[in-house]
Parts: sequence; structure tokens; C-alpha cells
Amino acid sequence: MFTTLYAFVTSSAGMAWLLACALKAGLLLAAAGLGAALLRRGTAAARHLIWTLGITAALLLPVLSLAAPALMGAPVTVAPVTEAPPATSLPAASISADTSIVGAATAPGAAHAPTWPLWLAALWATGSLVVVIRLVRGQLAARQLRRTATPSADPIWTAAQRDAATTLGLARPVALLRSAAIATPMTVGVLRPCVLLPIAADAWSSDRLRAVLTHELGHVRRRDTTVQLAAQLACALYWWNPLAWLAAARLRLEREHACDDLVLHAGVTPSTYARDLLDVARALVPRAHADAVGMVDRSWTAARLRRIVDATTARQPLGRRFSLATGALAVAAAATLACTSDPPALPQAKAATAPAARGAAVTLGTPSLREAPFLADPTSFAMPASGGTFDVAAVTAEVEGHLGELQQCYARRLAVTPTLAGQIVIHGAITPSGDVADVCIIENTVGDRELAERVNQLIKARHFAPPRGGSVDVQFPLTFVRAGA
Repeated sequence: MFTTLYAFVTSSAGMAWLLACALKAGLLLAAAGLGAALLRRGTAAARHLIWTLGITAALLLPVLSLAAPALMGAPVTVAPVTEAPPATSLPAASISADTSIVGAATAPGAAHAPTWPLWLAALWATGSLVVVIRLVRGQLAARQLRRTATPSADPIWTAAQRDAATTLGLARPVALLRSAAIATPMTVGVLRPCVLLPIAADAWSSDRLRAVLTHELGHVRRRDTTVQLAAQLACALYWWNPLAWLAAARLRLEREHACDDLVLHAGVTPSTYARDLLDVARALVPRAHADAVGMVDRSWTAARLRRIVDATTARQPLGRRFSLATGALAVAAAATLACTSDPPALPQAKAATAPAARGAAVTLGTPSLREAPFLADPTSFAMPASGGTFDVAAVTAEVEGHLGELQQCYARRLAVTPTLAGQIVIHGAITPSGDVADVCIIENTVGDRELAERVNQLIKARHFAPPRGGSVDVQFPLTFVRAGA
């Protein structure tokens, strides 16, 4: 699987598809930014929802693009890596391929694959790895914070948590822990989020505890830790796109605004809540904390305080209709972009050849076109004009990558007719677009129609790099040899 993925991202077609997906993801993020800007006078929860949908759609776009052809009923172009089949009770079989290009002249050094996809894939992977390492370190630090924290048995804390959960309608149990390693309340954990309070909270009043816990439990109810993880993964995938980082930053700010709105909607007066937030911010010590959703960030405190005391700010809860409509629009946009282009087939890893005892071999020759097709209608077979140039090694590698499929078919047919052996020669014209046209069998000494049809289907399904200077006539003589024959 790793070999197949490596071959895919380092190929010109694969890297072009990835860049196209990244461009479409950028369009989704830009659309989310435009939607959030249009709702600048709306609620923070609405803007947060739009940014969340934009990031999620951008993150899932490559997966949707790969799945779109199968969901729409189109032929699946992603093929598995082929390997030599393991030894079974069926008669052993081997295949040797003799491939030639008629009328093709390959320039020296043309067999080498382009290097730009490899360098771009390496640069892309390096940047993603740096962001992922940062993400993993944050997750480990969050786990360490949770492990070193202690449960609180203070009845005041318990009562404040119960009141906050009731106000928010939060039924799921959430652990409330006390930690000496933090200076601000925070929520950590994706699957089982918990709330951490600093030791300074021992001196807080019950009203401040209730306001703080309403804010933190709001993160739990809104699943902000999960959304934050998705945003970080999007930044890792599109680390070079400033829109991904802008979306993640706006998402963090809007989630704090949304939870502030929950506190104020619960009945806490703006002046009291602003004073509590300012007191917590003053006690904050700058520290590289983990992947946690903290209540206070000094870079946002001023903006949050102004918004809290602004009586004209919209704070109403998010409506179900708005959520459904926005979600449907995001799904439609992502699906449309995913269906605009079909992903290329995954390059096949070179098929594993059978051991020498089986007599398997791959040779390159120059057979000629001297027989009329007999598995295709001769009247409909039009010999195209040749004269184009083509990469012989690339064509050979593409066919060799699928020999394992033929070997499995040959082994199954040997179970029915143990004497099957011989050669099947197939002709195809590779068009300037790289597709294969006018495929026909021009020789079949094996005598098995099913095997010949499988060869025919295999060649017809291939897509090669476009030849230069016109179409190219190609013959693929495939020799089927029984072990020990």
C-alpha cells in the first residue's frame, strides 16, 4: 500500500490531481470566509458553523473525489497493487510479457520519470510532517495534563458544574479536574473531554465558578475539541495555504465568542462576566500549552471584552433551519467540486515475478502485425496512422503492473484445462490522449477464449502518458507457460 501511494503522489498525474484538490479546497475555504464576512453582524455560533463546514469540506475533499466515481456508478479506476499469488492447490502458472512499440522512437533518457512531482511531494510531506509532529506533541501534553490533574471533591465546584450543565442541557457526564500546571480553565480531550480548573479556582466565588463552567461545558456541548482537531489536520494537509491557517484562527476566536454568548444567555450580567474574564486573564502566565481549548488567550481578551459589553451584539442560539440549510449547501458545494474531475488510477507497483522454478520471465521483443484480428470484427478495425514517439519503458511498466491479474486468471483456467499454454498477442493504438483504441487479439495459441477476453479487457482499461507526435501502434505478445513445461 505504501509503495502504491508513493508511486501515485510522485507521478505527474497523481500530483496534478492532488494540486487540483488543494485548489478546490482553497475555494471552499474562501467561500467559508465570504460567508462568515457576510454574517459579521450575526451570531458567533453561525460564523463558527460556517468555518467548521468549510474546514471539514476542505479536509474531506480528496476522499470525496476518490469516492465520487464509485458512488455515481462509474467504473472504478483505483486498482490495487498486484502481487504474485501465493502458492495454492491450483496448477502453478507463469506469464512472460513481450512488449513492443511499432513506429515509436524513444529519445535517450526519455524513460526517466519526471522529477518535479517527487520534489513537490517531498516538500509537501515535510511541511505536513512538521505540523503533525506539533499536533502529536500537543495531544500528548494534553494527555499529561489530564493524567496529573486530580478530581475535585469540593461541593461548591460540584454544585456549580451541575447548575451549568442543567442550563446548557448537557446530559453527558464530564469530569471536573483540578490542576496545578495551568493558569486558566480549559477543556481537553476529543473522545472523552474533561474540564480542568487551576488551583486559583479554590478562591473563586460560586457565581464565577458557574460562569466559568458554563463557558467550558459549552465547549463540550459544541464539540469544540473535535472541531479543533479537524482544523489542525486541515492545516497539516494544506500547510502551505494561508487560507487554512486563517480558517483555523478564526475558528478559535469564534468558538470563544460563541461560548461567551452561552454564558450571557444563561443570565450572567455582561459587566460581571467581563470582570471575571479580565481577572482570569491577569493571572495567565504565557506557556506553550497543549491541544486544549482554553478560556483565556491574551491576544483575544481585548476583543472579547469589547464584544461582551456591547449590547448590540447578536447572541441568540443557532437555529436548526439555518444549520440544516448551511450544512446542505456545504455538502452540495463539496460534492460538486469533487465530481468535476475523475482521479487518475493509482499506479500499480511492479508485479512480483514468480520464482525461477516456475519459469517466469519478462522479455522485450519486436513482433510484427501480420495477422487479421479474429476476436474483433475485421471490418470495424481501422488501423490508425502511426509515427508518434512514446516512452517504451513507461508502457512496459504499466502493463507489467497488471500481470498478476492475468496470472490469477490463468491459474483459475488451468484448474479447468491443465494443458493450457501458448501465446496471446493483442494490438492496440494509443491515441494522443493516452487512451487505448482499436484493441483486438491478433493471435491466440492458448485457445482459451475467457483468458483472451481478460487480456483484451486489461489492455483496453489502461491509460498511458500521451505520446508525442500522434498515435502509436502497440503490440503486446503475452506468453503463458505452465510450470515445468
